[in-house]
Amino acid sequence: MAEVFTISGSGGFGAAACPAGWGVTPKGNCGAVGGGPASAATNLQVTLRALGVVTGDSVLKAVGVDGYIGGNTVGGVNRAMTKHVGPGQAAARFRTGTMTQVQVANEATTLATIIGSEVIRRGGVPPSAPPLVIRPPVVKPPPMVDVLPPLPPPSSGSSAAAWALVGICVLAVGTGVYFMADGRR
Repeated sequence: MAEVFTISGSGGFGAAACPAGWGVTPKGNCGAVGGGPASAATNLQVTLRALGVVTGDSVLKAVGVDGYIGGNTVGGVNRAMTKHVGPGQAAARFRTGTMTQVQVANEATTLATIIGSEVIRRGGVPPSAPPLVIRPPVVKPPPMVDVLPPLPPPSSGSSAAAWALVGICVLAVGTGVYFMADGRR
């Protein structure tokens, strides 16, 4: 299940700045710089789901693992810290139930550690985060173009100079095509 909450757009709370080292996605969620999923967010979401399994909390089990800190992740953290994590397991500032998206993003690693400790304390095993697969962009080569039409063979030895000139032109055009396909200018 993916995050469906957004902080921007009509009816939203306005775009909030993400903390240093994070980027804002088009939906207004905090993710990795460049808009991709962040590993700290993924680890936090996996740990929230593990706590949901151990406690039977269906809200925590429903948190999406997509690597973005959005409304579902923030709600899951606030629920986990107020309902399932005791006073001795976390600082009071984490247990207010009012943590914001920026606060959760700033503290994602610490929160994952605290919630993971609670999973272990309750007899569960926090699963490892799923591997983040980053696929390189697909680069299509330029289409092949016939540069010169087929040439007839030379009819006599007197046209050797003309054929030398044709050979130099073919070499120049081939070199240009090579560098254009290689991406250099």
